[in-house]
Amino acid sequence: MSEQRRPLLIMGSGGLVAEAADVAEDIGLWDVEGFISPEKIDLDEIGGKPVYPLSEAIQMAATHHTVCAQVATNRDRFIEKAIESKFQFCSLVHPSAHVSRTATIGSGVIIGANAVILSHSRIADHAIILANATVSHHARVGSYSTVAAGATLAGLTTIGSNTFVGINASILPERHVGNFCFVGAGSVVNKDVPDHRRAVGNPARIR
Repeated sequence: MSEQRRPLLIMGSGGLVAEAADVAEDIGLWDVEGFISPEKIDLDEIGGKPVYPLSEAIQMAATHHTVCAQVATNRDRFIEKAIESKFQFCSLVHPSAHVSRTATIGSGVIIGANAVILSHSRIADHAIILANATVSHHARVGSYSTVAAGATLAGLTTIGSNTFVGINASILPERHVGNFCFVGAGSVVNKDVPDHRRAVGNPARIR
């Protein structure tokens, strides 16, 4: 007997919510019933599904799980408001992703198609690992951070919280990228990046 699908609301109003919805549908356990915006917006629906401001979605907290697919600097505050509203967070791992049995995956995590999470790595709560990204052995990704499509974190790297690693970027072995950082698309990071800095280029220049 097939398992009954569980109702899911995806937090966010940008393009990434469509990717998260695809991941949820491909898993086959979730019924995406709509989306939650941080505030009232002009958009009434995404892909035919309704968009609710958080103030209205609160009434569904007891019956729906949620996950946040908003890539923005205020994502942590958005999630904290949802937690205060008693929403229960789930994690979404695409069936084609490889996740080592020794890896640790937190709550509210999204892992996209063909992503690779290798041995003893740790993905903290509410982090997002997009399609074809690789998190190598013993690497760490902090809470509320995003590793974009095709990016590679080499072994023993650490990414702080609220940090964005761009498309096809590479973080070389044992490097540390701090909190609230931005790594540009295609950049190669070969030295540590302090908090609140931008790293762009090959090799990356830190600003």
